[in-house]
Amino acid sequence: MLEDIQLALDFITTTDQVVYCGEYDVIECAPMQTRINWTRDFVSILREYTIGRAAWSYKGMNFGLVDQTGKVVSAELI
Repeated sequence: MLEDIQLALDFITTTDQVVYCGEYDVIECAPMQTRINWTRDFVSILREYTIGRAAWSYKGMNFGLVDQTGKVVSAELI
């Protein structure tokens, strides 16, 4: 994961600017534990490097934290 965001980390280091990750998540057809693990690890990295974030997407659209009725798909994922 660090390799995937290395350009952003380099930018932070060389410019001392703020970076924002506007979209991230794991598609809903992935096993739930995989979604939880990936999200936990990725958010941990973003927090470590003080990168702002927004999950894609909150509701539905194959990446939701809640289903179409508004029911949370996994409390642990949130």
